[in-house]
Amino acid sequence: MNYREDILVDRYNLDELWEKQASLYVRYAEAYADAQAETKRADERVSLFKDDLEMVKAKLDAELRATWQEKEFKSQPTEAAISNWIIVQPLYREGVKKLRAARQDYIGRYRIERRLKAAVQGFDHRRSALEYLSRLMLGGYYANPNMPREFKDRADARFELSQRERIKQVMDERRQKE
Repeated sequence: MNYREDILVDRYNLDELWEKQASLYVRYAEAYADAQAETKRADERVSLFKDDLEMVKAKLDAELRATWQEKEFKSQPTEAAISNWIIVQPLYREGVKKLRAARQDYIGRYRIERRLKAAVQGFDHRRSALEYLSRLMLGGYYANPNMPREFKDRADARFELSQRERIKQVMDERRQKE
């Protein structure tokens, strides 16, 4: 799919554009629906990784509170010490990496979804443009100019008169030179 080419309007090929309009619209609308579903799934994955990270944090917190004497603490650790210990643990760091990757995936999918939404809206606008261009074409907007017969006869007479005057002027100039 190449949106930038598909959205173009050529007033000289309205019949072809009308033939393709519906199928192009459907193609982009289906892609948009698929992108919405993918974005929703990516958002759910972010939520799952957040929940997993909270579970890891809770387990590490409980582990430290139960075994703080074995973990190089001389006295019972403060809340700040517990939080700091948790965030440097490999299990927690791995969970943070997975959460960041899921967020990046979500952002990428959301961006694609927004672009496809704009494309579908663009095809709505294209349809309107094709409609109005067709009306203009049928109304003779792009036809050769037409003039009522009376005005055409007057214009032709004036043109003929001006041509005669110009010929007379040229002939007079030639006579004067001779």
